[in-house]
Amino acid sequence: MAATYDPTDLNKTTDAGRLNVVRFLLGDTEVTSAELQDEEIVFALAEATNKTYLAASVCASAIASKYAGYTDVEIDGILTVDYGELSNSYGILSIRLKTEGNRLEGSSIGIFIGGLPVFPTKSYTFYRGQFEDPNRGEGLDEY
Repeated sequence: MAATYDPTDLNKTTDAGRLNVVRFLLGDTEVTSAELQDEEIVFALAEATNKTYLAASVCASAIASKYAGYTDVEIDGILTVDYGELSNSYGILSIRLKTEGNRLEGSSIGIFIGGLPVFPTKSYTFYRGQFEDPNRGEGLDEY
């Protein structure tokens, strides 16, 4: 397994270019300490039907999952590594990439508050007559 990155090839029409674009969107451009191998990114691209933003979102989610399983480390009060914060950051990046991908590579309807996407937690059903007063018409003879 290997990790490669060529910043001069960010062409979305070639396989190598799409791989480079996903690495660029993730910020995973330092191949000596890469978060993902090329084969993992190629898998994400295949799952996302070569949509680079969606593939990058899948990859960011995978990296977030990886760090979610780690424990935070503190060494003698000198060095602290907070993997939970790193996991949250990649989770947020995954949401942002998916939102940008829907805007740039597909179509979506979304709600934004303060620049952040808000996803409804409930599903809403509307039906004919839902706002009608059930007591309408009663007591009208009094007037």
